[in-house]
Amino acid sequence: VLRWVEEMEEIDARVESLLSQGEVTDPGQLYDLSHAVQVLVGQAANVARDTIYTSAPPALIGLQEQAQVTAEAYFVATQNAALWVGAPQEENVRAALETLRRARELREELEASRWLDGGE
Repeated sequence: VLRWVEEMEEIDARVESLLSQGEVTDPGQLYDLSHAVQVLVGQAANVARDTIYTSAPPALIGLQEQAQVTAEAYFVATQNAALWVGAPQEENVRAALETLRRARELREELEASRWLDGGE
């Protein structure tokens, strides 16, 4: 779970950086953003898949479910960021920022779990 949280933190920072680019008019920069968001979607999908297919001992099933919900939220945030890159409209960046904010909240709740160091 700690590894997943670290990966989610990395995804969070990279999505936030990507969304802070503003309007992109240079085709080269647009290509770079497109590639970066494609990598992010893949990374978020891998974390989500790991949370689903990693077996947990019975006492940690609740923690695993919490990690799954959080990973799915990051996956949605990266998809919304990809939508914004493809269609850089105000409503798309707002949706991406809102889903990123929600994913961040879920990650902070996960980090505060009594099963993790942050829960002490």
